[in-house]
Amino acid sequence: MSSSTLKSSRIASLDQFRGYTVAGMFLVNFLGGFTYCPEVLKHSHIYLSYADTIMPHFLFAVGFAFRLTFGRRSSSEGMWPAYRRVLTRFLGLMLVAIVVYGAGREAQTWDDLKHLGFWGALYTPFKREWFQTLMHIAVTAVWITPVIRSSISVRVIYLIFSGVLHIALSHLFNFEWCSTSPNVIDGGPIGILTWAIPMLLGTLVCDAVAGATGRPNLVKMFTWSIVVMAIGWMMSCGTRLYDMTDSEMADMRARADLQGKERAAFNKPIEPLAKQRAELYKQILGLTEQLEGRLQVDPVEDPQERKELIKKKEELIKQDHEIRAQIDELKKEFVAYRDGTEPFVVQRMNLQAKIAAIDNKLNGTPTYSKVVDEQQRTKLTAEKDKLAAEYEAAGAEIEKIKANPPEKVERRFREVKLALDPVFPSQARIDALKQRFEEQGWKALVAEPPFVYPVHDKPGALKRSRMLREWNYWMISQREGTLSYTTIAGGFSIFVYAIFYIVCDIWGFQLAFFRTFGTNALVGYMLHGLAAGSVKTFMPRDVPGWYMWIGFFIFMWIVWLFLRTLEKNNIYVKL
Repeated sequence: MSSSTLKSSRIASLDQFRGYTVAGMFLVNFLGGFTYCPEVLKHSHIYLSYADTIMPHFLFAVGFAFRLTFGRRSSSEGMWPAYRRVLTRFLGLMLVAIVVYGAGREAQTWDDLKHLGFWGALYTPFKREWFQTLMHIAVTAVWITPVIRSSISVRVIYLIFSGVLHIALSHLFNFEWCSTSPNVIDGGPIGILTWAIPMLLGTLVCDAVAGATGRPNLVKMFTWSIVVMAIGWMMSCGTRLYDMTDSEMADMRARADLQGKERAAFNKPIEPLAKQRAELYKQILGLTEQLEGRLQVDPVEDPQERKELIKKKEELIKQDHEIRAQIDELKKEFVAYRDGTEPFVVQRMNLQAKIAAIDNKLNGTPTYSKVVDEQQRTKLTAEKDKLAAEYEAAGAEIEKIKANPPEKVERRFREVKLALDPVFPSQARIDALKQRFEEQGWKALVAEPPFVYPVHDKPGALKRSRMLREWNYWMISQREGTLSYTTIAGGFSIFVYAIFYIVCDIWGFQLAFFRTFGTNALVGYMLHGLAAGSVKTFMPRDVPGWYMWIGFFIFMWIVWLFLRTLEKNNIYVKL
C-alpha cells in the first residue's frame, strides 16, 4: 500500500496516546529522584520498568504520525518538497534538543578550551547530554526517512538490518563505550539503530489503522504486539549466559574494591593540583576583571599598573600550564586498568570449557557417553594435555603483563560489572549454561519477564544490591539502548495503542487532559523541567510519600494550566 492511500481524517486515538505518553513522561521525570518513589516508576539500566516504556511510546507515536503526514504531504506538495520539509523539520528539532538539554561547561578558561580542541569540547555533550529524547526522535526519524514511503516488507527488512547493525557495532566498541565515563543516557548516538524499531513499528501500525477499510484488524494488532514482545523477551534470555556463581560474585566484589583503591590512589596526587588550578583560575579571573572593568570593578587606567597586572596574569597562566602538564603526565603514566590481559582471560575461559568437555567425555556425564575405546581415550588425553599447556601459557602471559604493566597509557577505569564478552558469549559461558540446564531444567534458560526486577544479592534493598550477573548486551537496558529493550517496548507500544484505539475511536471516549498535553507536546516537554524545578525547591529528596504526591499534582496543575491557556488561544508550537 502506498503512503498516498492513507486516510486524511484525524485519528483520535493517536492524539490521546500521545497525550498519555507526555503525561507519563511528566510522572516519571518528576517522581524519579525521590526516595519514596516506587521502583517501577524509576528508570532502570537492567530491566523494563514502567518509566522505561515512555520513551519508546514517543518514538512509536512519531513513526505513526511521520508515515501518516508524509503520505498526505507527498500527495499534495510532491515527493521532493515533502522530503525537504521533513529534513528541515528534524534538523530544527536537533537544534531544539541542543538548546533544551545544553551541556556542562567543558572548560573554565579560553586557554582550557583551546587545549581541549574542537572534538574534545564536543565529546561529552555529543556522547551524553545532547542525545536524549528529542535528539533521538530527530536523528532516528532521519535514519528511517529513506524507507518511510516503502512497502511493509522493505520497512521490516530495514528494521532487522538496523538491529543487526547495532549488534555488530556493540560488539566492536559501542557496548563498553556506552558504559565508560561519561555514561550515555538513552543508548548514545548509535542508539538510533534500536530506537528505529519502535518508530518503524509505529509506521506499520499507521498502515493498519489509517489504511484500513473500516476498522483495523485489532485481533491481529494485539497478536503482533505479543509476538514482538515475545521476540524481545527471548532475546533477553541471552542474559542468563552471564549468571554468576557465589564465588564469581565474591571475586567481582573484590575486584570492585581493588578498583576503588586504585581510583583513590590515582586521584590522590591529582586532587591537590586540581585545587591549585582552581585557585589560579580565581586569581586570573580577578585580574581580568580589574583590567577590563567587569563586575562593578573600575578598569585600571594607569599604563604602568596595567603592564604589571598583565605581567602577573601571564605568570599565573604559565603556572596553570605547568600544573595542567603535571596532571596530564600523571594520567599518562598511571597504569591502564585495561592492561592487556583481557584477551588472555577470555582465551583461558574458552580453554577451560574445552578441557571440561574432554573430562566429561572421559568420565561420562548425562550429556556425554563415557569413552571406553583406549585409542580414543589416549587421543583425548593428549588433546587435554595440549589444551592444559595452552591454559598455563595464557596464565603466564597474564602474570607477565601484571609484573611489567604498560607505561604511557591513558588511565581508563573499566567497570568490573561489565562482561569481557558482552555481545557474543565465550564457549565457557555456553558450557556453563548447559550444565545449569541439566541441573535446573528450563528455569536456567528463562530470563525475568518485563516489569520484574532481576535476581540480586540483597532482596528488599535494591539500591544497595548487585545484580547476580554481569552486564551484557542481551539484558533489557535503556541506558545501553539494547535490542531486547526496544523490541519489547515497541511491542508494548502496539498493545497500549490498540487499547487507545478501542477506547477512543470505537467507544468514542476521550480525556481533555490527554488532548491538552498531546496537542502541545513540544512546549510541554520544554516547560515541564522549569515547572518541576520550581516545585522541587520545596521538596528534599527524602520527603514522605504523601508530600511527594502533593508536590507532583501541583507540578502537573502548573504545566496543564500553561498548556490549556495556549490551547484556548489556539497557539500550538510544532516543528
